[in-house]
Amino acid sequence: MVGMKIHNRKSMKEIRRHLRHSLTPAEAALWKGLKGSKLEGKKFRRQHSIGNYVVDFYCPECKLAIELDGQKLRSMDAFASRTKAANASASKSGGKSR
Repeated sequence: MVGMKIHNRKSMKEIRRHLRHSLTPAEAALWKGLKGSKLEGKKFRRQHSIGNYVVDFYCPECKLAIELDGQKLRSMDAFASRTKAANASASKSGGKSR
């Protein structure tokens, strides 16, 4: 499909926001060296979505995606499943889940 947006879809916005606020120690350390175009003047984005997946860092100029740990659930379907499970658990215990 011509013109179909695959980068940073609005439907992935909450997932990206959640991941930006919960960086692993390795992601935080690398971000210190990448933010502010510190690496040869290249601009990197954190928690950038491509299709239904979120990569840790992305440089649009170089078309370079960096995934450090690969262990987090990063697909939209996996995130939805995790959220559903958390909400079910919270409702059983009488608490609230975000």
